[in-house]
Amino acid sequence: MVRTEFPFAVETIDPLWIVLVDGTRIAVTLWRPRTQGKVPVVVEMVPYRRRDGTVARDIDIHPWLAGHGIACARIDIRGSGDSDGDLADEYLPLEQLDACEIIAHLAAQPWCNGNVGMTGISWAGFNALQVAARRPPALKAIIANCATDDRYADDIHYMGGALLTEQEMWSNFMLVKKAMAPDPQIVGGAWRAMWASRLAATSSLSEIWLAHQRRDDYWRQGSVCEDHGAIECAVMAVCGWEDSYSNFVPRSLSGVGVQVEWEVFDWGRKKHELADRDKSISEASNALADTESQIVMEVNTRFRQMQESRQLLKVAKLSQTQARANVQLVTYKYRLDAVLLKDVLQAQTVLANSDYDYQKALLAFWTAKADFEKAIGEEK
Repeated sequence: MVRTEFPFAVETIDPLWIVLVDGTRIAVTLWRPRTQGKVPVVVEMVPYRRRDGTVARDIDIHPWLAGHGIACARIDIRGSGDSDGDLADEYLPLEQLDACEIIAHLAAQPWCNGNVGMTGISWAGFNALQVAARRPPALKAIIANCATDDRYADDIHYMGGALLTEQEMWSNFMLVKKAMAPDPQIVGGAWRAMWASRLAATSSLSEIWLAHQRRDDYWRQGSVCEDHGAIECAVMAVCGWEDSYSNFVPRSLSGVGVQVEWEVFDWGRKKHELADRDKSISEASNALADTESQIVMEVNTRFRQMQESRQLLKVAKLSQTQARANVQLVTYKYRLDAVLLKDVLQAQTVLANSDYDYQKALLAFWTAKADFEKAIGEEK
């Protein structure tokens, strides 16, 4: 269940457009607490499309923070989602410079107190570290989840100098993400030209990565392990024993000359909680499907009964009409002494039975019609 009651009411602005100095429009979803006071803002920047790719996760996390007094800005980085431009590679200097400009822009807004943070897992953890190393004045703290400080030796590309098969998987994943069109409802008529530009610029990123099979300046760029001291803001680094980047935190601590002790937590608890929630959702979905199936069967049955009763009503009405006409004919013949009185009485008996059958069929039809309307939810 998504929580919707917080200390602050939450305002959602989507899209919020941030226009960079080079004219590039960056698409943002902003969750902001409704308050007269100024608040800090947390930025998350990833290329995974804020309106479809990560929306289910985002509406769990960001409104919660906003409801507790911290605005959240979920950014489609340049060339992804609904933002302008092309996404040529991961963790480019341009991406980091865009982040610095976005941070300055948000810090200067009248609702912001000038304090900005960054957060995220994987890609957003990477660029949080990279941007922190550039020291934008308004950036006061970051949370880097499951990230790395070494792009060459501790990512999905090379390990111990050997090519990792996961590189091709990730390249294919990003190939698909980069080739997806922006949302016409958000960007308007420009969507087709933006999409064409993306498709023209889309290529397999593994071509770039395979061209750098040894540690060189390509990998040093964005690897904050080259100078941990460049980061001056507060950093919360998070990893688990089973994470892909499990040695990131201790290596970063040693890089800045800090010795710490930490308690080992049960990092599998979250996985179990998610599994239990998924099971509950699956069971609820199955129950809903069974209920829907039963409703469909009930509606079909009631509709068939109504149609059958309608046909029987037509037959009863025809029989009644014929019986009434026969009474008139026999009565006329009786007046001419062409038939006996018993023939008249017999015809009247048949008419009386026909009238009874018609009333019975009429009641059955209206009952069936009421049952059908009840089945489809139109009961009066």
